[in-house]
Amino acid sequence: MLSHFEALVEATDVPINADFEGGFAQGPALITEHVRRACDTGVAGISIEDSTGNPHIPLYDLETSTARIQAARRAIDQAGRDVLLIGRAECYIVGRPDIRDTVVRLKAYAQAGADCL
Repeated sequence: MLSHFEALVEATDVPINADFEGGFAQGPALITEHVRRACDTGVAGISIEDSTGNPHIPLYDLETSTARIQAARRAIDQAGRDVLLIGRAECYIVGRPDIRDTVVRLKAYAQAGADCL
């Protein structure tokens, strides 16, 4: 997976955003590791979603979702790279069209360190 990002970065002078889905992990510790490795590829941006992939529980709870964004932020900061962190609230995409919940999540992601929502 990471080699694909590296190949894209090397093939162009255009900044590459890594659609990093859910960080390719559930827990914050692995997200930190994966995002750190992604930063090493030279990507300009990384997005982290709050969807679980489980149709019965489509979104991580707010605390877990926020911890996942914080883990990504920590990895970017530790990497010492200028990488934009995008926090994605997938509410509408997973069938939970609640604007209030979406706004609460996006505000929490901004507080957790997301640069863009």
